[in-house]
This record gives sequence, structure tokens and C-alpha cells, in this order.
Amino acid sequence: MDFIRNIILVGPDKNEIDLIKAQLEQSSHKLKVHGFFSRKQVFEAFSQIEMNCIYLNSNLDITDLSYIIKYLSLLKNEKKLNAAIFLSDDQFNHVQNLLNQFPENDIVVINKPLDMNDLIRKIHFKTFGKFIENNSQISIKSDLNVDLEFINVFITQTKEVLKEMSQATDLKHSAPILMSKYKEKNKEDLPIAISSRIRISSEFFRGSYYIAFTKETFLNFYEAMVGEKTNEINQQNKDLAGEIANIVYGKCKKKFSSEGLNLEMVIPSVHLGKIDNSVVVIIPFSSSLGEFYIAVAPGQI
Repeated sequence: MDFIRNIILVGPDKNEIDLIKAQLEQSSHKLKVHGFFSRKQVFEAFSQIEMNCIYLNSNLDITDLSYIIKYLSLLKNEKKLNAAIFLSDDQFNHVQNLLNQFPENDIVVINKPLDMNDLIRKIHFKTFGKFIENNSQISIKSDLNVDLEFINVFITQTKEVLKEMSQATDLKHSAPILMSKYKEKNKEDLPIAISSRIRISSEFFRGSYYIAFTKETFLNFYEAMVGEKTNEINQQNKDLAGEIANIVYGKCKKKFSSEGLNLEMVIPSVHLGKIDNSVVVIIPFSSSLGEFYIAVAPGQI
């Protein structure tokens, strides 16, 4: 699932399209909304934009509407479209025959006059509902101001980078926990020897993201990645932590950039010893090379 979702609005009334567009963009920075007024514009968009949700106004020219619905049906049959489709209508009989011809589109009909809040809620549910139900993502349940999808991009890229660089394919994570709760439960601090820190400042998350290792795990990763065995963390090998973070951030920046979201350039810093902040969510990981942690500290810049 992409981080930025594309919503397409199609109708003859520019005022209505502009109003819905403004409401959707105000409701979430993750929604990129495109407004179109003709069949030609729509078909051009279909070839360029991966759509997550489509809104059609039935007051379009009936020929245009027919061609659009027929084309959507073709894309659905070829499994090239997995977007929710809404059709606003004040004369249902006007389009009933057309909808009956293409039942596979599974179009949700919304009666006019539009309840704008209801439309926004429906689009949000269809657009974000799949992510909420996706158990493969890591969920941080807390009162902290954390955009889970944004952080999950970093977590996913961290796992992929560590797998690629070390050939460790058995990375598994435990449930996220507040660092203070971990200390309370285990009667000790996290056994962190070295960590790389990425400071992030965006509209989705402002704070610090850490990739933290125990001494044994870091040295095992170092040996697997560099091919050199060593018994201590020193000036020569500690730079690997920063290199890992640099690659992770670069991959995240590239992914977000492809969706129209630009992150600032940052230089990760490397720290020895524990992460000294109680308001930190940690995600413990295990692997054949040892245990390590991802830590998320909102507001810590």
C-alpha cells in the first residue's frame, strides 16, 4: 500500500469538485486529490496515476459516464484496478441500467443532495481501511503523536537493509512497548551499546528514529557485513551504524519522493550507550545475529 493515496473526482460541476477536493485535502495530508471534468482527462489520468478511490457524478454526459464505467470494468477484469468507486446520483433510474451492465465494478451509489461529511468518512474508510486491517504492519498503540504508516515505512526499510547487508533473513519483532514499561518490567535498562539516530521533521512525524544494537549483535552484524571479526566497538567499526542509518533514510526518502513527499536531507548521528529518554516506543527484534531494537521518540529533535 502506498503512503500517499490518489483520489480522483470526476464531474461537470467545478464548484462541487473543488469543494470535495478541499475537504479531502484538509482531512488528511496523505490524500492527493485530482479533479477532472471530461472523459478525455480521466482516460489520460488512468494511464499515469495509481488510483485508490474514484468519485463520479452521474450528471456527467451520459456517453462520457458510460465510457468511464465501461473502462473501469475492463481494468477491474484485468486486475489493474483495485480502487473503491463512488457514484453520486439524484435520479437512480438514470444510471441503473448502466450499473447493471457492469456489476463487477461494485459501485457505491450515494444519493443527492450530498452529505459532505458522510462522503469524506466513506472515502476515508475505503481508502485507509485496508491498512488498518493489515496485521502484517507493526502497530504502536499509545497516546503518543505517531503516524503509524509513516514510521512503518522506516521500520520496513530498516528490516530490508539489514537483511540485504547481512544476509540475516530471520528477523522477527516483538510487540512495541514504552521504554519506561520495559525498564519497569525487566528491572533494568535496555542493553544498548550503540545506536544510530535519524532526526525527522515532517508533517507526519517530528522526532527521532533509532536503530539500536547490543554489543554482541552489532559485532555480529559487523562481521556479517564487512567480513572482519572484532571483539570491541571502536572508532573503526562504529561508523557502520551510521552507514546503516544513511542507507535506510535514503531508501525512505526515495520512496516518499516517488509519491510526492519530500523529506529534508539529514546526517544520522551515532551514539554509544543507552538511549536516555523515557518517552520512547521500542520494538525489540530477534535474529540469528542477535537482538536489536528500533526506537521511536516523538518530539525528540
